[in-house]
Amino acid sequence: MRQTGFYITSTTLGEPFQAFVPNPLPPASPALDSAFFEEKNKAAELALARLSGVAGLVPSVDWLLYSAIRKEALMTSQIFTIGENCACACSV
Repeated sequence: MRQTGFYITSTTLGEPFQAFVPNPLPPASPALDSAFFEEKNKAAELALARLSGVAGLVPSVDWLLYSAIRKEALMTSQIFTIGENCACACSV
């Protein structure tokens, strides 16, 4: 497993704590594979192109954003409701 940094122990007002110190970027080894980034970049460009195409089909970009935000809010509320139901079932 690759180490991304290390912890140091220090004290403040007599209380010890640990602070995470990340390794400097970019990592020296292993070497970063540019093919990996090219693939991700192409996927991101394709997603932006699809979004641009959809934006031209809707009556207004505000409408598109409103529907996306509404859908996200609905999904979040469903997750919250499932969590509440699970908590209630576990306490019975």
